[in-house]
Amino acid sequence: MEQYCINCMKKLNASPVCAHCGWDNSCPPQTEPYHLPPGTLLAGRYLVGNVIGEGGFGITYIGLHTKLTKRVAIKEFYPSGAANRTSMVSDDVIITKDRQEFFSKGVERFLAEAKNLAAVSGEDGIVDVIDYFQENNTAYIVMEYLEGMTLKDYVNRNGLFHPDQLIALLMPLMRSLSVIHSNGIIHRDISPDNIMYTTNGKLKLMDFGSARYFTNEDRQMSVILKQGFAPEEQYRTNGNQGPHTDIYSLCATIYTCITGRVPDNSLDRLAEDKLLRPSQLGVSIRPQHENALMHGLAVKVADRTPDINTLINEFSASDGIHTVYTEAPFRNSDVPPYQSTTSHPNPWQQTNTGGQSLYDSQTNNPIQPNDPVPTKNRLPLILGIAIPSVAVVAALIVLAVVFFNRNSQPETPPEETSASVMVETTVKPTETKPEGSSSVSSKASSTASKSEGLSLSKARLYPDKLSEMMLPLIPDNDEKGSASDKYDICDIYYASANDSDYTRLVFVYRNESQNYYRAVQIDPENVSIKGGEAEYNATYFSFSDPDKDKDKATKNNMILGSSASRFSVTQILGEEEQTTVAPSSEAQSSKASSGTEETLPSVSEDEKGLSENDAVKYPKELAAMMQSRIAERDESAASGDKIEIKNIYYARSNTNTDFRRLVFVYENVTGKYFRSVQISPEYVTDEKGKMIYNSTYLSFDDTGKTLAEATENSWYLSKTYTKYYYITTIM
Repeated sequence: MEQYCINCMKKLNASPVCAHCGWDNSCPPQTEPYHLPPGTLLAGRYLVGNVIGEGGFGITYIGLHTKLTKRVAIKEFYPSGAANRTSMVSDDVIITKDRQEFFSKGVERFLAEAKNLAAVSGEDGIVDVIDYFQENNTAYIVMEYLEGMTLKDYVNRNGLFHPDQLIALLMPLMRSLSVIHSNGIIHRDISPDNIMYTTNGKLKLMDFGSARYFTNEDRQMSVILKQGFAPEEQYRTNGNQGPHTDIYSLCATIYTCITGRVPDNSLDRLAEDKLLRPSQLGVSIRPQHENALMHGLAVKVADRTPDINTLINEFSASDGIHTVYTEAPFRNSDVPPYQSTTSHPNPWQQTNTGGQSLYDSQTNNPIQPNDPVPTKNRLPLILGIAIPSVAVVAALIVLAVVFFNRNSQPETPPEETSASVMVETTVKPTETKPEGSSSVSSKASSTASKSEGLSLSKARLYPDKLSEMMLPLIPDNDEKGSASDKYDICDIYYASANDSDYTRLVFVYRNESQNYYRAVQIDPENVSIKGGEAEYNATYFSFSDPDKDKDKATKNNMILGSSASRFSVTQILGEEEQTTVAPSSEAQSSKASSGTEETLPSVSEDEKGLSENDAVKYPKELAAMMQSRIAERDESAASGDKIEIKNIYYARSNTNTDFRRLVFVYENVTGKYFRSVQISPEYVTDEKGKMIYNSTYLSFDDTGKTLAEATENSWYLSKTYTKYYYITTIM
């Protein structure tokens, strides 16, 4: 009998290690207790593999149609909070007592929508439905398996689309969406992560888990939304939802993929609409395309494009310029078709670009090259020459005035100013490094003023609001917990670095369902207080190692533990509010490096985990241990990227010998960048010469174009902070 890899559903050879994806099928599958175990057979013909997606309403598995030997995607109806399962006991879903009616109606709608989607299978822009059925006390939809990557991942990898390119690619999807709407179904969750860019150069809309009818008499619909992509009517149970709802989300997707900015929250726009047109952000876009886009993004339903056919017609309106685009096969290593290789800001992942800041420090708007649209009018060309000329003359006059003023006044120390300073204020999701570090991502000069955000004084006024703000964000980002777990915020700290303007809010919380404590830190610069309510406007979360002991979990956070001496910390929520003022950087240990060779302190014999002496013995084993973990967790990498470990370092604090980190500097050969990642050696064990890492803690630093740049981006290896550590080169 032929055997298949549970990870990619391709045939296995004699070896259990898949030759296609590298998955070791001899290892026990690492699944959640409520997931169907790999190898489960559904409807007598669908073999279940690994989980490839999971949301609030269901779980998606890769599968194999055993009769046709064809790969499929299997969507299981599994609404979080209403269903449970212990797969070791049974594959049957157990329905929560008070949610049985909700679950039954959900299954009924799930299958009805599958039936309608199956009726329109074959549409170019919609994922095909192959089968649907009930089993295990729930329902399943079997769909075609799409190879490629989502629009979100594609933009992460390759940069922004040109408007003409994206609109041309979306035309088949829009026509298919028109067919779906004519069948009385709206998607309700269109966004860049629900559109797949397939390997044959097509865009396909997927994940209809939130879809609903809009033609029935009962207008009540559940509130399901994505911030920035959901129109205002979707925030209300009785909101007037229809095809116009999908039009808003589709236009928000286009806006994001061509500007690098997710549109403002529609409720905020309802109060005061400040959404900038793409041309105001420097995007080269045809006037009729921009008008069509902004029409579809109208906040009020009455002002918005009413149906998808109208949107197609508006995008297709002629402006005297005709460009023919041909679709090209998609390859992971390709530069996107029809797009230049100019770097663009990434709307989901804020990383270092190695050059001029792509975001304005005051508005956080992306700065892009403004390529001119072809036009027969010479006036823009004349203005394009005249305006810069006037600006140059004005700049020379200002410089002359400054020069003469400077000569006529006594010299004084320079004052802090933000004038003419381009500052990149964005932070990467896993950052734990102060902006005072000399990494490449810190482009601001020491005279740049920090952007406004949540100050300590204001934070102390709103501890309860900050707690309410974070509570719903933690379940979505804590990879150890699940969405149905119960969480509670225990303590909140406001930390300010002694030697820079680096600040962090640290929340210590408890997962009551799984009985562990954990700390997570965010950037207060991205916290705002509006109408007495706290709002976090970023995706940056940095989690520390969890622990069943609250004090240990608190100290696992670098700011509250190993690096506490570098911060002034104020506790603004907890049993006792207190402020700890740390000594200044000048008061650090005199053992700090000054360029001379120093004697390493003795290594404790009872040191937990991997000692420095043992690490030196196993460089290749450590590299092998991290290879697959990096590929899985580096959000800048794509599936299948080739990762090569270049250097390994063992870092030990010279002021706190208990603090240790293993730093791996690696190259993403496919993605063409270098990066470093740190782990805690305390959780590395030697099992018969094989290194095992027993923790989920991975902290990535900024990417670099060269090995030296990526090394400097590491907190522990940078010239600014290496003086606080003893560094041993392992490999």
